[in-house]
Amino acid sequence: MTSTSWAVIMAGGKDEMINPETCTAFLNLHNQPILSYSLTAFEHCPDIEGVIIVAPRDRLEQVLPVIQMFGCHKVRKVVPSGPTQYASLVAAMKYVDEEAKVIVVHEASRPGVTAADISEQIKLARKHDVVFAGRELSEQTVLVGKNAVIEQHLDQGAVWKFGSPMAVSAVALHKAIDAVTKKRKNVKTVIEALQLTGPAARLVKSSRFPLKISTFDQLRELEQVVGAV
Repeated sequence: MTSTSWAVIMAGGKDEMINPETCTAFLNLHNQPILSYSLTAFEHCPDIEGVIIVAPRDRLEQVLPVIQMFGCHKVRKVVPSGPTQYASLVAAMKYVDEEAKVIVVHEASRPGVTAADISEQIKLARKHDVVFAGRELSEQTVLVGKNAVIEQHLDQGAVWKFGSPMAVSAVALHKAIDAVTKKRKNVKTVIEALQLTGPAARLVKSSRFPLKISTFDQLRELEQVVGAV
């Protein structure tokens, strides 16, 4: 493979918890662990060579059965999550192949990711360095100020929602990590780190924007929708 791509699946960390005791990735959706949806998407993506999973230290033993049950042979390492998303990524990057040209970072709490969308993002990241999954909002939107006073009406299509997967060229990512270290910045997210070195991030429309499960209500809503993931 001349241009390899690796993935880091975030299955741990504060942003991946519904509450302090409940990690989203290990809840069931349609009778299978939420983590399994992301794992199988990356397993079936022909552009992904290896996968690193980041999970809470007290959940590490639960990851292996999921990997085995769903036949995910691309997983190379499972590492404990750090105190922040950025710290978790840095921990995972120690095990990513040095020859990897693109790194795809994905939150396990977004089970709707597809192999086709991952491939499309990798393709664009090779050209544009930083690419996020996105979808424009079709509703009318406004900017508001203090006390919810409307300050500006926005054109339709001017506002997008975005999330993972996020595909980043290895060059841009390592540059950002080096900048955080040299400038001794206290960053919490991957986006904050990338902003230090300024690669312009682009959004790509996903065939099915992977919604994030942040509450039990959102989980129950997805349970009621056949084909939601």
